[in-house]
Amino acid sequence: MSANVELILELSMKRISALQLIKETCENEVYFLNVMLLTNKDVSTIFDKRRYAKRAANFYYLGISLSNLLEWADWSDYMKTFDALLHEYETYVESLDQRQSKGIMFWSSKSRNQQPEVEYVHLMTPFVPFDLDYSEVVIMLCETLVQLYNKILELAVEQDEHFPLPSVPGEIFLRVDGLVRKIVVTPLINAYESYCRTQIQSELDGVETFCAGGT
Repeated sequence: MSANVELILELSMKRISALQLIKETCENEVYFLNVMLLTNKDVSTIFDKRRYAKRAANFYYLGISLSNLLEWADWSDYMKTFDALLHEYETYVESLDQRQSKGIMFWSSKSRNQQPEVEYVHLMTPFVPFDLDYSEVVIMLCETLVQLYNKILELAVEQDEHFPLPSVPGEIFLRVDGLVRKIVVTPLINAYESYCRTQIQSELDGVETFCAGGT
């Protein structure tokens, strides 16, 4: 097995583990990183529907667009399309942020479904006639990404069995993996960690106050 494939396998497994952790924390009451038990109520607080209405819609568009990649069977085309889609998504989100910063639009169920001015090749932004549940969207997106990373593992090993994987496809994978971390994994993990830190600090402050009152 070539060094490129070994790196791809290692990073893919790390990303799958992180995505599964995020998904499981949304679905069940689990100890996040063995630090704090997060209940369904905690998850609802972390993923507040009103606060994250825009991100819920964006993640929904990303998830349904990414699912189309599962039909690709060629390693090179698969990774190039994956990379192009993530860049289109970043462009789409940036354009929305710019419009909002200029006061052109406010985020509501009506404005959320306005069609983008730019036509995208891979990113789909269909009309959504209902409010999205952010935690459900996160679960769907994580499930899709886990499937995509499993397909990366499958295609990389299959490609390497016939021809050693060159460095260029490996570079594309690193770009794709970096974007997945930036767009999905890091913001969601940070949200969990920030909430846990706040709750733990609150409990410590309560203990300190109790101890101070008893002396």
